[in-house]
Order: sequence, then C-alpha cells, then structure tokens
Amino acid sequence: MPYCPKCGIEVDDHVKKCPLCDFPIPDVTNGEIKKEVRDNYPKAENIYKEELAKRKNSIFYFLFLLIATIVVVLAIVKAIYGYKLLDYFIVSFICIGFYMFFIFAYLRLWCNIIGISITTVVLTYFLSRLTQNTSWFKEYALPITLLITADIFLNFYSYKLNRSKNKFVYIPVFIFTFITLLCIGVDFVIYYRVRGAFGISWSLIVASINIPIIFIMLLIYHKLPEKTVNILKKKFHI
Repeated sequence: MPYCPKCGIEVDDHVKKCPLCDFPIPDVTNGEIKKEVRDNYPKAENIYKEELAKRKNSIFYFLFLLIATIVVVLAIVKAIYGYKLLDYFIVSFICIGFYMFFIFAYLRLWCNIIGISITTVVLTYFLSRLTQNTSWFKEYALPITLLITADIFLNFYSYKLNRSKNKFVYIPVFIFTFITLLCIGVDFVIYYRVRGAFGISWSLIVASINIPIIFIMLLIYHKLPEKTVNILKKKFHI
C-alpha cells in the first residue's frame, strides 16, 4: 500500500489525496511519476546544519549581549565610584567574550586556536599590569601560553596525518603525548626561572609513565592480528 509522502500515513490504492493532510498522492502503479506531479513534492534537504547554526547563533548572541551588558554596568560603576577591583572584572569579561567567539568556532580551527592563545596572552598581560607586577607574565604566563599553543598544533597536525588510523588507539596516544609534552614544557620553564639553569624534575615521573603507555598501545595496535582489530572496532563502534 502507498504512503503519503508528506505526513507518512498509509493510504489505500488509487487514493488521489491524503485523507489526513490533503496532499496529492501520485499514481505509482506503473512505477513512474509524472513530471508535473513530481515537481509538487518538496525536495529532500538536510536542514540539520542550518538548525544547528541557528541555535548556535542564538546562544552566542544571548551570551554576547549578557557579557556586553555586564561590561557596560561595571564600567559605569567604575566611573562613578572608582573601584580599582572592577578593572579585573572588566578585563576578564571582555576576554571571556573573545573566548566565547573562538570556542563557538566561527573561524577556521587554526584561527580559533591562535585567537584563544592571543586572548590568553592579552588577559594575563593586563592582569599583570593591574597588579603592577609584570615579571610573572614574562617569566611564566607568556612562555607557557606559547608552549600550550605549540603543543596543540603539534598534536592536531599529527592527528591529521594519522586520522585514518584506529581512533580507539590513536586518540588516547595523542592525549598522552599532549599531556607529556605539556608537563615537560611547564616543568622546564619553572625549573629555569627558579634555579636559573636548564633542566626538568617532576615531569620525568609523568614522562616515565606516559611514554611506555604510548609505545605499548602503538605496539599492540600494529602487532594485533587483523581479526582482533576488527573485533575491537566492532566492539567500540569505531
């Protein structure tokens, strides 16, 4: 039995209009649909992306308006009462607005990553200026922010080269690699600023745990029989 292409209700043979929505039912007894009838039907379109974009934009505009309102109110209060503490909140909320823009991914991925990095540098710089102590910005905030950015780009580039590999293995490998490099970099910066020499300390413990895990996972994946790999793929839906 045929179905109404609009509402999906089942109808009897040779019915010309849907009894529920009055949509015209084509005659498909010969397996063909006349062109003038076919043109009346809506084209199949995937509106998921459009609906998702509309919802994302609505959320972004609401949050942006909320943050802008907060910044304006804080600026007015600052102008009237002169509370220095409000400077921290004003700078922080402005940077939150930029963070939100980049997190909502209106630009390309690499642009969003660089944007988040620049926003972090600007935020920490102004906070250091407000505290009248710029040494921690130059010695810690700036190098660590650049280090995290470089680490993210390195892992994304590695993932792009190996995205056809088994995600069950390679995604944890990238996560462990990111954590290991980040810990070594942060430890290196702190070690140099505290002791005035190049070296690392506590990150050796992290590396001694993560690096063997990385090699074991890669070794198991590349040495596993194909049958076992297929079972794992089906088991974890990858």
